[in-house]
Amino acid sequence: MPTANQCKDFVECVLNGDYKDSAAAIRNRFARLYRDWFPPEPDGPNKDEYVRVMLLTSEVPQLKWCSDSIQQDHPQNFFEWRVAELRDRLRFIWVADREAARHGVRMLVAETLDFWREGDRIEPWRERQFAVCDWLEKWLTARKGSRLLVCKNPECEERRYFVRESNEPNKKYCSSPCAAMVEELKRLARRKQRQRRVLSASALAAIRKGQQQRRERERMSARKKVTQRNEMAKSEDVDKARTHIIPGHSKRRKRRKSLTERSPARPDRS
Repeated sequence: MPTANQCKDFVECVLNGDYKDSAAAIRNRFARLYRDWFPPEPDGPNKDEYVRVMLLTSEVPQLKWCSDSIQQDHPQNFFEWRVAELRDRLRFIWVADREAARHGVRMLVAETLDFWREGDRIEPWRERQFAVCDWLEKWLTARKGSRLLVCKNPECEERRYFVRESNEPNKKYCSSPCAAMVEELKRLARRKQRQRRVLSASALAAIRKGQQQRRERERMSARKKVTQRNEMAKSEDVDKARTHIIPGHSKRRKRRKSLTERSPARPDRS
């Protein structure tokens, strides 16, 4: 029996159309890993006619409840036809509401059970598809259906259908390039929608008046700074002039002081 991770990988590969991918390596990998998950091709000389008839029945709405992949991918053999049918059913389950999705899972179980049934034996491919249906049923029943997401990027060319992991509660896009592309598209849309605001005559007059007042304040502030700078320069010149010492002046003062100290005191004539 396949594990839950194997069922998840299988569902994502089917939903994203790996069997019809443009890269041959992805197509070969899908065929190598999952061919045994589908019924074997019929034997006999009329197998091609059988496939052709079944493809024609997919165009009748009363016979098939979804056939978009068959009309889009144009399967050419039995294996591609079975993958396209399963892809349509999974896409319906993926985007439907809870009750419709659970009904789709039950229909898928019934079709898997009745397809080419031979006695009571259950083939390996049937067991694998039952495991996939059981995985889907558990996710829908356990209220995890909100994790079955479709990439929000309308131009997504990567893996459009994906399962959101529990450690990524806000994930909306299948990959980082898709998220970056959406952000760029939003930025371009905002730039395109942004228009220049038209102002009234009174608003324009108020703006011009404010600009003139601002320029006048700037001129007054500049004049005040120049005046303060000039006053500071003048005060510095005065201080320098007061503290300036004339050459020889100090020597004469010292000599006069020394002579005064040496001369005897004059008698008091009174």
